[in-house]
Amino acid sequence: MKYQKQRILNKLIPDENYLGVLDTINVHRNLTVKTVEVEINVSHNHPSDLAVELTGPNDVTVTLDGPGKDNSKGLQKTYSGEVLQKFEGLKSAGNWSLRVIDTSKDDTGILKDWSLILITKNSKRTEIFSLPNTELNSVQVCHIEQKIKNVALHVQLSNALNEKSKLSLESPTGTIIKLPVKNEGNNIEYTHELNILNGESSNGKWKLTLDSGATLTLKGWKLKIETVENVPLVRDDLTKIEGIGPKIKQLLYNGGILSFDRLSKTDPSDIKEILNAAGPRYQMHNPNSWPKQSALAAAGKWEELEKLQNILDGGK
Repeated sequence: MKYQKQRILNKLIPDENYLGVLDTINVHRNLTVKTVEVEINVSHNHPSDLAVELTGPNDVTVTLDGPGKDNSKGLQKTYSGEVLQKFEGLKSAGNWSLRVIDTSKDDTGILKDWSLILITKNSKRTEIFSLPNTELNSVQVCHIEQKIKNVALHVQLSNALNEKSKLSLESPTGTIIKLPVKNEGNNIEYTHELNILNGESSNGKWKLTLDSGATLTLKGWKLKIETVENVPLVRDDLTKIEGIGPKIKQLLYNGGILSFDRLSKTDPSDIKEILNAAGPRYQMHNPNSWPKQSALAAAGKWEELEKLQNILDGGK
């Protein structure tokens, strides 16, 4: 069975920063891994400055590339074979994290996208399965915070729909779009252009909801999000939040959380996922109060924030 996920990011790779840029793909299926491949697409004038690492759900980290290995412009590459053998036999469920580090000064680069490809032992079921008269929710996360120019949703379904079937998409800002559903046979693919979302922020959770009214399999879905170019991103000083220091601030920036407003709307479990992916040093932090603090900061209620922080201990 082939299992593939792609993340389109366009994230800046910090210059001469050992933390680099970190991104995580979460795999829900708990299957036995036979082989692993990683595809990356990086724009950089001196890719020989870059180091590339992959960490699996078993917390094992392998170095895919290191400084001095590539002198061409950009780094578009597929890693496979012996370098990834440490993941063979592993259960696939959990976080797979890619880190790209720029080890030198001056030239910065962009991690455009990357893909995780797992070949696993066969399974009789696809990742998401809906029984009759049940509601199914599937979530994807966009870490880029830009104004939306256009969104295209592509959905793959199998088995027959009926007049009771309902399909909707909820944007990170809470806009819910009810989508038309037609009975067009046992294998159906839809593409919807969603111009109604233009001008909203792309960053956050996108939730697809399906009420099938029949036995149905959601084989897959993806979003193509076009954003307005050359719009500067506002970065608030997140260290004003009790419990956040300069290094955690950078981790949140790398995770697409750039503002008090965005942090106030981020679930603590999602923040914890960013911290956990950064290693044991950050896993001890408790972000439960950070959204509440950020809501006060975003509203300019600094006196109320100070009163709250006076009763907090390390952000808790």
